Amino acid sequence: MKLDRDSLRAADAAARVHATTQFDSPIVLQAGAGTGKTATLVARIVAWVTGPGWDCARELLGEVADAGQLARRTLSGVVAITFTEAAASEMSERVGGALAQLAAGERLPIGLHREALIAGDDELRARAAALRGAMEQLAVSTIHAFCGRLIAAHPFELGRHPEVAVDAEGDALEAVSREVVEDELARAYGDPGDEAWLRLAREGHGPAEIAETLFELLQAGARPHHFELDPLGERPVRALAERASAALRALHELLGPKVGDLGRAKKTIELAQALSAALGHFDQGPLELAAVLHCVDAELLEGSFDAKLTEFAKGSLGKAETDALGDDSAELAAAARDVQALLRHLRKLDPELLDAGRAVIAPLLTDARERLRRRGVASFDDLLADAADLLRNDAAALERERRRIDQLLVDEFQDTDERQCDIVRWLALRGPRADRPGLFVVGDPKQSIYGWRRADLAAFERFVADVEAEGGSVEQLVVNYRSSEAVLDEVGRAMEWVMLPEPGIQAHYEPLVVPASGADPKTAPPEGEPALEYRLYGELDTEGSAAKLGKLSRTLATRRDAEAVAEDIAGLHAAGRIAWGDCAILMRSTGDLDQYLDALKRRGVPYSVARDKSYYRRREVIDAAALLRAIADPGDLLALVTWLRSPAVGVPDGALLPLWRAGLPAHAVALDRPGGAALAGLEAAVERARAELPAGLPGLEHIDGWHHAAIDGLRALGELRQSLRTDPAELFVDRLRRRTLVEGTEAARFLGAYRVANLERFFARLVTALEDAAGDQTRVARALRRAVAESRESEEGRPREAGEDAVQVMTIHRSKGLEFRCVYLAQLHKESAGNRLPPVELEGYHAPSGEEHTAYVLFGAPSLDRDLLVARRERTEAAERVRTLYVAMTRASARLVCGSGWVDERFAGGNGPQFAKSHAELLDAREGVPTDLGALLAQLAGEDPAEAFVDDAHGARFRLVAPDDGATAAGREEVRPTDLARAARDVATLVAARAAARERAARPLVAPASADAHHLLERAFAESRLSSEDNRTAAPADATSLGSQAAMWIGSAVHGALEALDLEADLGPQLDAAEAQALEQLAVTFSGETRDAGLDRARALFEALRTGPLPTRLVELREGLLARELPVLLPPAPEEFAPTDPLGAWSGAIDLVYRDPGTDEVVVVDFKTDAVESKAARVERETVYAPQLARYARAVQEALDLPRRPRCELWWIATGEISTVLDPIG
Repeated sequence: MKLDRDSLRAADAAARVHATTQFDSPIVLQAGAGTGKTATLVARIVAWVTGPGWDCARELLGEVADAGQLARRTLSGVVAITFTEAAASEMSERVGGALAQLAAGERLPIGLHREALIAGDDELRARAAALRGAMEQLAVSTIHAFCGRLIAAHPFELGRHPEVAVDAEGDALEAVSREVVEDELARAYGDPGDEAWLRLAREGHGPAEIAETLFELLQAGARPHHFELDPLGERPVRALAERASAALRALHELLGPKVGDLGRAKKTIELAQALSAALGHFDQGPLELAAVLHCVDAELLEGSFDAKLTEFAKGSLGKAETDALGDDSAELAAAARDVQALLRHLRKLDPELLDAGRAVIAPLLTDARERLRRRGVASFDDLLADAADLLRNDAAALERERRRIDQLLVDEFQDTDERQCDIVRWLALRGPRADRPGLFVVGDPKQSIYGWRRADLAAFERFVADVEAEGGSVEQLVVNYRSSEAVLDEVGRAMEWVMLPEPGIQAHYEPLVVPASGADPKTAPPEGEPALEYRLYGELDTEGSAAKLGKLSRTLATRRDAEAVAEDIAGLHAAGRIAWGDCAILMRSTGDLDQYLDALKRRGVPYSVARDKSYYRRREVIDAAALLRAIADPGDLLALVTWLRSPAVGVPDGALLPLWRAGLPAHAVALDRPGGAALAGLEAAVERARAELPAGLPGLEHIDGWHHAAIDGLRALGELRQSLRTDPAELFVDRLRRRTLVEGTEAARFLGAYRVANLERFFARLVTALEDAAGDQTRVARALRRAVAESRESEEGRPREAGEDAVQVMTIHRSKGLEFRCVYLAQLHKESAGNRLPPVELEGYHAPSGEEHTAYVLFGAPSLDRDLLVARRERTEAAERVRTLYVAMTRASARLVCGSGWVDERFAGGNGPQFAKSHAELLDAREGVPTDLGALLAQLAGEDPAEAFVDDAHGARFRLVAPDDGATAAGREEVRPTDLARAARDVATLVAARAAARERAARPLVAPASADAHHLLERAFAESRLSSEDNRTAAPADATSLGSQAAMWIGSAVHGALEALDLEADLGPQLDAAEAQALEQLAVTFSGETRDAGLDRARALFEALRTGPLPTRLVELREGLLARELPVLLPPAPEEFAPTDPLGAWSGAIDLVYRDPGTDEVVVVDFKTDAVESKAARVERETVYAPQLARYARAVQEALDLPRRPRCELWWIATGEISTVLDPIG
């Protein structure tokens, strides 16, 4: 492709000047990727408001108007419409920033040329300053927000509620759908009943399915007039018969005359005869629908000609067929595809079901629409429809809007539909020219990729034609400021062979060029890496005389691609050649998202996932949503089962049937509070189910005690149902998280940090949803049920440590408007899913005659004209497949990596890019792909897999990525004899490794610093109890006889008293009050035989404090106190690897840290309430507590950066003595 780059740059420059200086005639600016369209939009606004717009405002307001008034009037006349709210916010900010630059006299904003600014320098600065202060008058919004304001200004003209509420989530539409269906049930199913409703019921479509169908139609923008025409009437039947006849006749005209030349091609001869017979029926005159279906069915559908039609469609002909039909192979393929499409359509028709569905839905839709109108509820589609109706039918409202707008700017216009075009058309291309606002429309048809959202390239082209007819101009921006020349040239090589213009379907490819000054130096690829790389994943076959490359399954190719992408990003980052945020992984769809995310997680690569449908497919989110549904809707037994089977509860599947037999559902529905008969019934049901389980049930031994978790989960359910009714939303969610500990459970699982991040996002959104629902529990439950069922879009959670510097992972559609240094195009081999028949659908289309029609599907039964919609949709999808590739490739500024399974045939479905099923097939048509690439790569891989790449003449690298298992199915290394001695050594190594792994897995993540002391004291308590039992004598009332738990309770009470002492006040009354409070708490805590002994022990310790020297010592040290009850979190030392040592940290609290007034050294103190009557006993206990004090000392030394370890002391409360356990070292 040879480009006249200078001419392209000159035309681009002229277009930019025209955009900022011509305001009287409409302009369509077709801005290619990366050409700075937003900068141009901002420049046009700034040029208008500081120049002609300001002068118009002065003419309107007069010379008496001050700068503030002029600024507000000027900006209020500018209306800018964008595709998203984010884009609207960005444009508004950039306009404000540009005005601030001009007001400060700084250099001109990007995209603005001095010739576009008609005011002098001083006047320009003054105007810009005034405008900067009136920015709130600038109206920048989405098309839906614009239409919403239009409707709000004219509610009575539209017959609408004066306050319109947009039902963004569809909750109101769903509620109204249920209401109107429920109101009809008595009539429909009563005596005698409604035959249409009964017919649907016999087909399995009851009230729930009818309500769901109505809801989906309302969301699709259905109106009563869409169902006014009888879908089985004379006109649609005649149109279907004409299409069928035309399709069959076109194929017969190719086959029929050649029957005598087909020789032994028996099936082809039979097909020609069947076509002739079917056409004979059509030639008899107008047919009823049943006759149309019967004649085609009898002659073709039962003849099993599908295989032969498929061969013709692919251009696959036998010898006799080639001799007879070879010259007409292209026409034959097209005719065969048309007949195949016809037969697919006819097979799906169900006239009786369609008629019944329409009879039921049409009146329900009318009722629902009226209820929504009275309540002031509108969908996004309603906003567009009502605004278009208002401008079309109300001349006064249209005139008021025209007078209000001086300049109308619309961005991303290539992704609009006919109604949005009509709205802009009525405002700016109709009526007296003097009354029209200036119009500036920006859109790149090469980036029109939202056909599934009703974006219509044909509507865009019709609008452009209208602009030109009204004296407007169409300009092109082709200078790209984003990408390197290597990337842009590669886009051209890929696109010029596949982006072939077709009116209303495909745009003409316009090449992109870098500025005359060259691309930004930042667009250089990472050092040592090619700017362009194609990674191919194929099956290497080295058998035979020459190596060959074969196709992999799509699943395996995707897995290898995910691993290769993650490995490449991790390696480049480790080498310091990229930042994480430089990279983006772009995907055609999110179906394989998990494989790519898991590969990134395994390598520690931080990532950020744009909103997608996988969030509500996450197991932890499904389980959390099920828990909430089970709480909010006691009758949702499916949610209850999901919660019971979740990791947080863990009921085995084998117990579910016994639980049901034991009556769990009824008790669960009745459970509405803690305790009560319902909970008792649930507990009894669990016990009965446990007893009923067979002992040999596989896996049961691994979840021994599951019934305890089940009972606790059911108790939690009762508590949380009561909390949901009585507590504020934030308190309820907090209790739910604390009571169930679902986050703790998920944190312990594989990739736990990501699971917890997802749950944090879920609970944060739950608080908002509950507050918005204003106490309507079932509304929240329904919304969650629908979100999970529909895999509603939401942003993926990620750990907090995965900050902004993260690899971006998103679909190609999400990437539109963004740019990245390194782009990895993933899963390019992924094929489109095809047009499946949905249960409900409604969409408008333009017939070949130009008339606008609406095709629909009700309860799985399509209207007779849906084949026309499908045909256009398939052509649009094929064209968008090319455009999404263009969008994806142009996101890269420096490096573009394309990953794909090996494609060994081009356009397998037919001749041309419209038959490509994947991006990989489209790229296979790229100019300059090396000849015999597969064989060449296979040969290189056989010699050295690491060097299996070829660089073409343009510098693009084609690399065969080696299989991750080191061998392929067809080319494995020769099997060598097993080395038994080595195998034995390996077994021994694995046994030792497994033992070490078990030991490590058993170690806690965090352990108390006093763990060793507790362990040894527990042993002492146990030995004491045995000794007491052997001697049959009563033990004294000390800690040993009371047991470790009682000793801890007493010790905690005394420690708390010491911590709370005010050392500046009299200690006696404080100790008396502390003793009274401690005894009151301990009297409740203790029970049985230990109560009196425990209280006596506590009294003795407080008496020792009152009479002993320790409180006095504490007061003496008060000036040098550094901390009391100092929290500690300390990583374990390298030598700490015992089974009880933690993997993560030691935790605890230091009772006292002070600076010795005599030596100025730091001292660590631990209070002890042990009963030690002798020096030998005290020395023994000092040995027990030494490891704990050593950890405390290390923590203080590291925290304060001390040159040596602090001295450690034990203060014995019972005796008033102080022991120095560890002297300073360092």
